[in-house]
Amino acid sequence: MKKVLLIIISLLCVNMMISAKVSLTVEENIRNISERVEKRYFNYDSFEVYPLYNLNDEVKYFLVEFEPTCFVLVEASDNYWQCNDSSRYTRKEIGFWEKYVYVEKINPNTGRTELSIEYLPNENGEYVRYYDSPYKLANVLNEKKYLIKFRNRNSCLIPAVKRNGKFLNLVSMEEFDETDINEKEAMPGLKGSFIGDPIFWL
Repeated sequence: MKKVLLIIISLLCVNMMISAKVSLTVEENIRNISERVEKRYFNYDSFEVYPLYNLNDEVKYFLVEFEPTCFVLVEASDNYWQCNDSSRYTRKEIGFWEKYVYVEKINPNTGRTELSIEYLPNENGEYVRYYDSPYKLANVLNEKKYLIKFRNRNSCLIPAVKRNGKFLNLVSMEEFDETDINEKEAMPGLKGSFIGDPIFWL
């Protein structure tokens, strides 16, 4: 019995050692991310790493903006396997994105009002796929930037900045607040979310 107890205690100690909560500063995270990006994405001319805030004004995400074009989002976790530091950072690669809004339309078959995606044209009236980040496109790279997780009917990441006490969605260019995040059925954003599988570690 004592031997079994010792084994259990040992396993618990090992688990605490390899899966621990370690907080880093924003600067430390940027340095770590930059080192990993240089090794993984060596075919780009240059890049810059920017902090992204969540709804609680905490830096939990980072934007990697490449030159001449392309971007990657990174989620930084305080809980990770110390025996494999790669697990601290999860990347989400965005091939391209489009501007769109949700509009209410009546389904002619059912007569019910449903939400439908409506894509937005650029200033020339063209429907465009974008490869630069929404932050770069909106010319807000030097402002305080947000990335907000949304999960309801759709799962997405909402890139945003603050305007007049509200958030400005950089995909739809609509203003919203925290109530919308909690109550709306769907919101425009970068589709999908971060996946904690090792293949997505940075």
